[in-house]
Amino acid sequence: MTFKKFFILFLLFSVVCSINVIAAADLEISDNNLNTPLEDNLFEISEDSIESSEYLTNSNLYGEDISLNSKSEVISSNSENYSVWVGQNVTKDGNGSSENPYATFELACNGVNSNYENVVINVDEGTYDLTSLLTFNVNNLYIIGTSGNVVIKNVPSGSFALSSSSGNFSMSNIIIDGDYPLQMSTVQTEMNYIFKGLDANLVTFNNCTFKECFGFLYFDVDNYNPEEVCFETYVFNNCKFLYESMFTGVSPMTGMIFRNVFFKNCLFNYKTILAEFSEEGSGIIFNHINSFENCWFGQNSLLAAFYSGASYNGEYLGYDINRYAIFSISENYLGNNNYEVLGKLTWSDGTTDGFENLTSMVVNLSSDTGDFNQKTAILDNGTFKVIYTSSESNHKITATLDNEIQTVEFESINMVLDAPSITYGDNQNITVTLPDQYNGIITVIVNNKTYTQQVEYTNVVTINITDVLPVGVHDVNVNFVDKIDNETCAIYGFNTTTITVSKVSEYEFNVNITPYKVYVGDNATITLSLPNYANGTVTVKIGDNEAKTFNVNETITINGFEAGNNVVNITYKGNDIYDAKSIVRNISALNKPAITIPEINAGKATTTNITLPENATGNITLTVDEKDYIFNVTNGSATITIPELSAGKHNVTISYSGDGNYAGFSQTSVVEVKEPAKPTPKPDDKKPATTKKTPTKITAKKKTFKAKTKVKKYTITLKAGKKAVKKVQVILKIGKKTYKAKTNAKGKATFKIKKLTKKGKYTAKITFKGNKLYKATTKKVKITVKK
Repeated sequence: MTFKKFFILFLLFSVVCSINVIAAADLEISDNNLNTPLEDNLFEISEDSIESSEYLTNSNLYGEDISLNSKSEVISSNSENYSVWVGQNVTKDGNGSSENPYATFELACNGVNSNYENVVINVDEGTYDLTSLLTFNVNNLYIIGTSGNVVIKNVPSGSFALSSSSGNFSMSNIIIDGDYPLQMSTVQTEMNYIFKGLDANLVTFNNCTFKECFGFLYFDVDNYNPEEVCFETYVFNNCKFLYESMFTGVSPMTGMIFRNVFFKNCLFNYKTILAEFSEEGSGIIFNHINSFENCWFGQNSLLAAFYSGASYNGEYLGYDINRYAIFSISENYLGNNNYEVLGKLTWSDGTTDGFENLTSMVVNLSSDTGDFNQKTAILDNGTFKVIYTSSESNHKITATLDNEIQTVEFESINMVLDAPSITYGDNQNITVTLPDQYNGIITVIVNNKTYTQQVEYTNVVTINITDVLPVGVHDVNVNFVDKIDNETCAIYGFNTTTITVSKVSEYEFNVNITPYKVYVGDNATITLSLPNYANGTVTVKIGDNEAKTFNVNETITINGFEAGNNVVNITYKGNDIYDAKSIVRNISALNKPAITIPEINAGKATTTNITLPENATGNITLTVDEKDYIFNVTNGSATITIPELSAGKHNVTISYSGDGNYAGFSQTSVVEVKEPAKPTPKPDDKKPATTKKTPTKITAKKKTFKAKTKVKKYTITLKAGKKAVKKVQVILKIGKKTYKAKTNAKGKATFKIKKLTKKGKYTAKITFKGNKLYKATTKKVKITVKK
């Protein structure tokens, strides 16, 4: 009979069923009790996790109503469970407990009690040889690596198997390192098969690594009825295949049925997937689906076999590619001869979700035109980033991921920059000159702000810096990128310069001093005129006096003038925008005029002249006994008249109002007004007859005043016996203050007491000095000032 072998190269991508695996850390056993309950859904596959395809419909695959859930046995919480450990034994061979594991899988197989439906083998870190077929007399077998470095080295005859006709097999966290490569010219038993068995319902590999060729659909049927041989489903989750060929075929047996193989989030580094079957025998039922979902196949392009199906005797040999990963690299210019090299994976449908579920991969970088900060990058979550540095003009970068080689090429150009120095607030432009006409984008970074401008087939571009730069020296970084017309080979440029911004030296600064002619001892006021943003301080120095500092926004009052010309130096100290600036002003100071008040006699008005500088104007105010008299100043002088005053002391104040040229002043004097002098009698004049003087008496009572009363009126009575003494002067003295009054026809005199506001009790003395008719007399009385 003629035998025909088919070798089909195909890379398949499918929706993989979600498998829940028992972690070794969750399985607790003791030496006395090795039974451990298992989770309900160790082998359960969710229908929602597998997208339907034309190859996986119930009608064309099985001809009956099935689902992965219905074909997967679900372990119930009531099932009998058994857990053992394989690892570094304490006693000879060990006893299978976590404290004293079995030394080999053979011991574990012999030690498993067939009464348990589910067996979990927890494998500690280490390398284990598998040299024979180990058939476990259980329904469900779970092999779980408890660390990331559990290695099983099996020879072609070394495999696991189940005696159950509908069992489930699961392996997690294991590195499978078979001893022999694929030899398609020999019989299939020379390949490495980690699992062989009868009609397995579900075979699951989670997070496993296959380092040598693996034939995952082969089994030995020599001792079984071929009609009973049926593999339902293989599932690979997050597995890595680190060899160049994989055998997914069938042996030339009659009546064998091969079902579904699912790969999800798996990494492949092989070049061919080999499917083999034979025409020998009759009644071959060959429904075989390879389904790949979210996998990396070691290169971007799919082999031709993946674009056409295969069939045998009218039965479809199918494969379903849901999404597969595509690797690419790109570059971004960072400036200063530094480039960011970005590597990423995208799915074949253009999406980028779910790459966190792929295991990290190593990317090797090389370049003859520059250096990398790291030549080996880790592609994690579907991306990596490295820095490439080069001062060359032409660049070429190569990134290798498994069998995929990606290359980017680009150029660097020199640019000439012109950034002239400016004064704060001036127009700020940076001119960029390119070596040729380009079509790209220029980016300028200055003072932490970015400005971009399109270059449209020109070689000279001026970029306006719209923001006002602070005073100082600023670094200017200019990048150029031309990817518009150079999609396959970008052009980059970079250069740096500085732009100097100086303070403003030419600006308006005015000073006004009023008055500009003053008297020695008087004050003057300075008013400044500066630009809006000219804040800070000014210093004012008069002659050789010490300079004083003021804020520019406060009222500036100065003094300390000497008679004559005074040089006043006003200096604005500047700020972060404006330079310092000084102005000099001359102030003329005059000695105050000495005002002499002539002798004043009681009962007679007195006139005097006040002399000021000849161009002075304004008026003179005379204040006597709290009454004001105003006189105009003409040609620098004014004639004032002091009204009639009674004998005694009076407060006289003379005030000059000042004008635009001269400051005002005020002078207060205490003037003693005398009685008029009596004529001297001649020697021959007759002496008048002597008249006897009449005694007098003052009647006065104690008095209380309120302090707030401005003028306190106090009345006394002067009599000579019962006769009123009229039209005579009486004096009231309180402390150092003296008040005078005249008696009326009834002998009463009223004193107007002023400036007595301090609270307290006072002794007032009232005096009548007498005259030619009446004798002198005095009287003391208590006066109280209260609140």
